[in-house]
Amino acid sequence: MMKQRRSLLVFALLACLGLPSALLAQEPSTPSPAAAASAPQTNENFADVSGKGTFYTPGSDEGRAQRYRDLRGGGTLEFLRWSRNSDSIWWSVQADHTAYRDQRYSAAINDFGKFNGWFQFNEIPLYFSQQTQTLFTAVRGNPFSLQISDGIQSGLQNRTLTTSQAAALAQRFDLRLKRTVAEYKSTYSPSKNLDLDVWFWTTAKTGNRLVDALLWIKPPGTSDGPCNGGPPAGVFWPSYAVSLAANARW
Repeated sequence: MMKQRRSLLVFALLACLGLPSALLAQEPSTPSPAAAASAPQTNENFADVSGKGTFYTPGSDEGRAQRYRDLRGGGTLEFLRWSRNSDSIWWSVQADHTAYRDQRYSAAINDFGKFNGWFQFNEIPLYFSQQTQTLFTAVRGNPFSLQISDGIQSGLQNRTLTTSQAAALAQRFDLRLKRTVAEYKSTYSPSKNLDLDVWFWTTAKTGNRLVDALLWIKPPGTSDGPCNGGPPAGVFWPSYAVSLAANARW
């Protein structure tokens, strides 16, 4: 039995040595797009100061494109990585996309055997829409009450003002929120048998989401746009109107 085990061991070793060279010489896998877009992973200290700009074609939904990020143009400190490492202490400072709505900062320190601390601050935007328009205005002294001016109301009721003319008077506003998170952790060791831990975490939400729901009202039979083979949005579509009437449950 011992001889058979040795033969089996030698056979397994030869089988491993006989693997195709291409299999043994595989290159590292290509990083994912998300990893490639992040800051370079390096131990060197560096700062990346750059400018950027974003352009949209007519009719683009900028709110959807910037749902959780800030793509406004301008200069920024895109990446900052600064650290020091010695036998007794290590610290690191990092910053990303400074002065924008999705900025991030962090810092860490480790005074070996004495103090260990970590801090982060980041902002996460939530952009709903920049195309929302309304005829309502806030009542002075009561931001929770909205009203339409008497002139617009009487014009629509008396039909001296068309819906297109009234729509031209609507005011555009942004629907956006921003969540800010700050967190701090530290451990102080006054002796080898005692650790004092401190942890602080807070979240704040800013911005005004002025609506709880979006309701689209239009005259029956008008097109929503050419995506389904219809005319441009807002144009009366006879075949669509007939199908609505035929499928209605009276």
